Amino acid sequence: HSDSNYSLLPSIMRRKEWLEHECDLYNELTIECPSDFSKCESHLDILVEMQHYGLPTRLLDVTKNPLVALYFACVDSPNTNGELVVFDIKNSDIKFPGSDTVSILASLPLFQHNMKNHFLKLAHDHTISDSEFNQGIDRLLHEVKLEKPAFREQVNRNDLLSCFFVQAEKKNSRIIKQDGAFVICGLIDIE
Repeated sequence: HSDSNYSLLPSIMRRKEWLEHECDLYNELTIECPSDFSKCESHLDILVEMQHYGLPTRLLDVTKNPLVALYFACVDSPNTNGELVVFDIKNSDIKFPGSDTVSILASLPLFQHNMKNHFLKLAHDHTISDSEFNQGIDRLLHEVKLEKPAFREQVNRNDLLSCFFVQAEKKNSRIIKQDGAFVICGLIDIE
């Protein structure tokens, strides 16, 4: 990034009011520009398209190409110190767009802030069983199942609290040119 003082956070998590209105931002853009989202097959596709519009999302752009990363560290702010961050990720830790975990995290923007806080509290509550946790997030499970009918309705609570690298599908020229990928973030308590 172009300023070493930036936090490595998705844009939606950089301002509390954006995070609190993530659902509204998501819905408003898909309503205002329906033809631009008509080819999207998943919630991840919608988030990637929203990134293209510059809308704050829970995706953090990354690249697999160090020259592209160097370009973005230098291009916007010639008078500040940019920063090139290198992640050492095992191939086995990279998620793909069809991953159940990715589908779960990409579905989070469809829920109002108070519901996401409810999911967050349940995920942190280790006094409840995994079964009780999954019963408590049944609306999230239902949303994922709408996108993926074969989805096994069980979520690992730690996945809901984590961030994952996602190999992007090469569906738009921006991702192709930037050799792009993403970090998708789950529920993070930033208060």
